[in-house]
Amino acid sequence: MNANASSFFDLSDFIATILAALQPSLEPCRVEILHQAQGLSSNSQQTLSIIIPAYNEQDRLPKMLQAAVEYLTAASHKSKGSSQQQQNPSMQALGCTHVEWIIVSDGSTDETEHVFRNYVTAWANKHSSKQVSWTWKLLVLPRNAGKGAAVRTGMLHSNAVWRLMVDADGATDFGPGLQALAKHVSANDIVIGSRAHLQKTKAAKQRGILRQGLMHAFHFLCVVLVGATEIQDTQCGFKLFRGSAATKLFNSLHLRGWAFDTELIYMAKKLQMTIQEVDVPWREVEGSKLHTSTLNLALVAVAMLRDMVCVRLCYTLGLWRLRVRAPSTRKGAHASVPRRRRKED
Repeated sequence: MNANASSFFDLSDFIATILAALQPSLEPCRVEILHQAQGLSSNSQQTLSIIIPAYNEQDRLPKMLQAAVEYLTAASHKSKGSSQQQQNPSMQALGCTHVEWIIVSDGSTDETEHVFRNYVTAWANKHSSKQVSWTWKLLVLPRNAGKGAAVRTGMLHSNAVWRLMVDADGATDFGPGLQALAKHVSANDIVIGSRAHLQKTKAAKQRGILRQGLMHAFHFLCVVLVGATEIQDTQCGFKLFRGSAATKLFNSLHLRGWAFDTELIYMAKKLQMTIQEVDVPWREVEGSKLHTSTLNLALVAVAMLRDMVCVRLCYTLGLWRLRVRAPSTRKGAHASVPRRRRKED
């Protein structure tokens, strides 16, 4: 996602965001169904949706997709005395047989969309003779709306029983990460990946004092302002939502930028949803859209503090409310593009 430090203190933009979010509606977008699995629409209770927000991710997105695809299609082991292959353990734990891929291009200006279309074409050709029940969708936002807006768009274009939010950079090791989350789905509405355990590693200890201080200060403010007392890492981009919980939360989501995770946690606590935080394998990946200079990190921290204060105040004052009904789609139609790829201008 794009992080422009010059916009962090734009008061007029901040006020406009609050006012516009009083009645949040879906972002206008173009929907391209690149490959449709037969029977998917009638089997939403057996579907895992994988929602990936992408802003200028032409280099990192294919690598992330390949790692995920390899894990989900890996030849399963055969049980003793049986010639039948066992289902993927994560899919089995989720009770899912279908996969729906939803990539949300958040106003990308590079070749992200073209690269994704090519990837799906190659995948479809490779699996043309196989019974792989997957659907691939591309949602295109006309301009950069923010990571929160992109994830919300993807979540509300799905009706799957489980919806997984995954960052396009592939920083979380997909296979082990999904396995870790899937073990805790039976008793929870939300299972979120966590990098908190990595703070004890040598690499984490080598980070600057300011970065360490900002991290601890952010967590303290999350506890005070959002009530995330049991959550150590609200910002990890690997979160699994039960479908009913995702619909309730993302219908009401107001924040469009980096701090949207904190509003999700705040709403989930208010709705008394069950949340489990689980350690996941994670690594730094080059190409971050967030500049990690000391000054920029400080600006990001201030901006996120501003948004967290906004969440607490707006809900406390009744400016923002938890919504149950589906968001309005009057402003901005969602044009569905047929399976066949459209000719580019």
